[in-house]
Amino acid sequence: MSELLPIPADLRWDHRATELELAMLDRLREHAEKWRTGLVALTGLVATTTAVTAPFVGIHLLDDQKAAVGIAALVALGALALGAMAAMRAAYGLPTTIHNTGTALREWTIGEVKASAWWLKVARGATLVGFGALVVAATIGFLHAGAAPRLATVEPAGGKSVCGTLKLSGKTLTVTAKDGTVHRFNTATVGEIEDTAEC
Repeated sequence: MSELLPIPADLRWDHRATELELAMLDRLREHAEKWRTGLVALTGLVATTTAVTAPFVGIHLLDDQKAAVGIAALVALGALALGAMAAMRAAYGLPTTIHNTGTALREWTIGEVKASAWWLKVARGATLVGFGALVVAATIGFLHAGAAPRLATVEPAGGKSVCGTLKLSGKTLTVTAKDGTVHRFNTATVGEIEDTAEC
């Protein structure tokens, strides 16, 4: 009969297992909160960087290249925002009411652990998708921005259109025509830029 009685070591491990089970939800949510904070900051940084660099990079890109960069940037922002929301769900859960019994509390805790773990996986996956889309956007943008000069027709507001190669420096758009004539415009006064095969 003595062999059926739990030994002190077994009791200690059972107690430790219970402690870990009770602490698992808090640990998961603490981890998810860090992910949420990081993703919110990263999403804001990406949005700000995109808004600042878009005019300078876009001026050197053809329309289809700009569309590809724009789509990739939107996918990145959407994925990072989804990741932040998923991490928030994992960190805070949903408001609910449970019965004040040990069994109900244990079942609710186990359910929340599973839900938080799943939402944290969603956050991680969305983060990977966001980073991948950012790499695609940056590769397309900076690869083609350093390629051959863009040939386009520029129509300044209230002025005559000029065709030539484009160069952007600060807020000044320089158009070098085929005959070598150089035209400079403030980007705020440029009405439309249309790509062209030749001038």
